[in-house]
Amino acid sequence: MASYDDIMAEITRQQYDDYIDRFLPIENQLIDLATSDELLNDQLARNVETVDQQYAMSSKGNEMQSGRMGLDNTKTAQQGTNTGLSKSLSLASAQNESRSAIDDLQKSIITGVGGSAAESTKNQQGLA
Repeated sequence: MASYDDIMAEITRQQYDDYIDRFLPIENQLIDLATSDELLNDQLARNVETVDQQYAMSSKGNEMQSGRMGLDNTKTAQQGTNTGLSKSLSLASAQNESRSAIDDLQKSIITGVGGSAAESTKNQQGLA
């Protein structure tokens, strides 16, 4: 019959092996995400795509509405410039918000605080 110490040593070895097999790869992945620009670059690319799509849809909607009324949807140079500036400002705002959000996310990953636990703590402290 195995002694108590042997049994506890075996349980500890099994727990450590389980940690190495299941949790360590996830920890390493989170560390990589927290210390690299992968999340930020992915989100910035999505922002460009989203803003382009939104402005294209808006332009197409305006063309369709003008077409229903029998009007030509040609823009003046100033209107084109204004649309370009508006698009650039929208993109800049989205990019800045994304940078801030990714920074917060990376800090949460590093500290291990985030998600519902962090919100719950803020709510309990009256910070939210």
